[in-house]
This record gives sequence, structure tokens and C-alpha cells, in this order.
Amino acid sequence: MWTFCKGIRGRENQDAFSVMEISVVLLLLATLAALTFPSFSNLMKRGKNQEATEVLLAVYIAQKDYQIDNSMFAASLVDLDVEVPTPRHFTPNYTASTASCGGSPVNTLARMAATDGGYTLHLRENGSIVCTPCPGGICQKMGYDPF
Repeated sequence: MWTFCKGIRGRENQDAFSVMEISVVLLLLATLAALTFPSFSNLMKRGKNQEATEVLLAVYIAQKDYQIDNSMFAASLVDLDVEVPTPRHFTPNYTASTASCGGSPVNTLARMAATDGGYTLHLRENGSIVCTPCPGGICQKMGYDPF
């Protein structure tokens, strides 16, 4: 059956792997899984962030249209002429607010908090999307610029 194992350690009829060989293979697989899990986790978060980014950009376009007509941004989503789907992976807050990261506060038009916790995406008045918590960590790993 396993002809390539024939003759190992003087046994001619070895038909199976030893416990040691299986242990080494399992150790290697566990090491590979441990090394790839953080990358896979960030990749999954980036995919989920696409949903939030699309919603925030739709809100931004509606806010810009509102600003052209009224010379100011709308205070909430109710004032805008836009239908926004309910995000599956985020808790939205479409009211204008401010956010800061140690510096002066920045006006934001909307924000989305990840339902798995840990970070929030903010839509700024210039259309850019920033991420908090401020020290970076998770936000920079997902490709967002520092706040």
C-alpha cells in the first residue's frame, strides 16, 4: 500500500504511518493554520467593510445633493432622499456628529460600528472614510489611513 515506506527502520511490511510521522504532519498543519489565520481574519473584515463603504458612499452622495439645495448638510438620514439597505455586519448611525483622535474634532456625516466590535467607520464631510480606534492597529491592517 505505502510502498515508499518499505524498508524504513528495517521493517519490510510497514503498511501505515507511525504516530510520530502523523504528529509531525499535524504540527506542521497547525503551524500553517496559525500563521494564516490573522491574514484571513483581516481579509474577511475587508470584505465586510465593502458593505459599509457602499452604504456610506450612498449617504455621502445624498448629503452632497442636500448641501447643494440647502447650503448645509442634513442632520439625519430622514432629511435625505435616499434608500439605504440595512447593513448585516454593522450598526449604522446616520446622524451628523464629530469624532476626534487626540487632535481637534472632525465633523462626520455618518458612522458604522462593526457588530463584532473593535472598530467604527466614519464618513467625513470631504467624502473620505476613516476608522477608529485611533492608534491604528486594526484599522491600518484593513487598509484605512490613520485618522
